Amino acid sequence: MPRISVVLVTLNEEDNISRAILSVKPWVDEVIVVDMMSDDRTVERASALGASLFKHPRVGFVEPARATAVGYASGEWVLILDADEMVSFPLSKELRKIAESDRADVCRLPRLNHILGKPMLYGQHAPDQDPQVRFFKKNTLKFSDRIHSFPKPEPRTRVHTVKFRDNHAIYHFHAATASQLIDKMNRYTTTEADQMFRDGRIASVWRLLFLPPLASLRGYFFNQGWRDGWRGFYWACLMFFYQLTREAKNLQLSQCGPSSNNEVAYDREATQVLREYADASTSGSSWKEIKASSAAG
Repeated sequence: MPRISVVLVTLNEEDNISRAILSVKPWVDEVIVVDMMSDDRTVERASALGASLFKHPRVGFVEPARATAVGYASGEWVLILDADEMVSFPLSKELRKIAESDRADVCRLPRLNHILGKPMLYGQHAPDQDPQVRFFKKNTLKFSDRIHSFPKPEPRTRVHTVKFRDNHAIYHFHAATASQLIDKMNRYTTTEADQMFRDGRIASVWRLLFLPPLASLRGYFFNQGWRDGWRGFYWACLMFFYQLTREAKNLQLSQCGPSSNNEVAYDREATQVLREYADASTSGSSWKEIKASSAAG
């Protein structure tokens, strides 16, 4: 029977890590947790559940640490899981069958994204619209350290896509509140804009005009996101603003440089304003004289 390892990259996930581990512990052979210097009880809770623990420098998003985490796994098969995810019981049985039958090298798995209290069944992030490479034989994937990048199968690997049926899915508890969604959007768009700028992908007015509405309309209308009710509408609006914010941040870097440049410009303007007050005081035009003149007028 092939050995299966699960790898998780964590950063301050004390509220999620236990249920993620408990959803895989009964059917896998080892759980690897690579922690990015959490300052809460993530490590303590993972250790209590028998996970093998490793450290990685804090980088703010998981992709740079994933290849490292996979390297620690001793299993022939590896499952990548995020701390805010769980593997459903039907999916666990399916993955065991795939590993034992050796009918694939890489598996793309559906994710059931829970947003603001309920799962999203439609739109561009519906389970079968957004399958992800998560279960694979070791040494069959190429990893990237770019945010929101997906590992790519090596040439001539056998890729199997598991369909979303009878709850065959990774349950992803993405965000319980709108504030959490907005916080994540702000962090992710900053990282994406920085990477785009370093790659020489300069933002333009055309990208600002066309990409945000395209991202929103594709999910809401073409992929029937409207069927998810008000959550589907909110998600479509968020996708519009996500693209707009990312392009705006890239445009700021392209035209103004880092935010520190703008702060220097603000300091220069503020100094000029204060200098005018100082000049008025030096010339004898005190505020009392100015106020008296204004009252007389």
